[in-house]
Amino acid sequence: MTDEKREGTMPRLRAVGEGPVTDAAALADAAARCVEAAPGGLPRRALGAAVAERLGVPAGRVAPDALATALGLLIATGRVDESAGRLVPVAQERREAG
Repeated sequence: MTDEKREGTMPRLRAVGEGPVTDAAALADAAARCVEAAPGGLPRRALGAAVAERLGVPAGRVAPDALATALGLLIATGRVDESAGRLVPVAQERREAG
């Protein structure tokens, strides 16, 4: 993975290579940023495409099992929650309160 900065935007990761993206840390980071950037939450079914766009790869290159693992990690650590089929970020204050 390499960092890429576009004028006036947050840096995004760009996957390098031809195989599927399976790096759990990179997928979790990209997923968290996608959820944070979606006002009103991100539909669960749109996560794969959003992560692929953030990583700069075709949607088919994001490994579904690895993305599910990354999402599970985000939910387990309290960074993301799911409500009515939408993924929403959990505020830092709420995470600290437990």
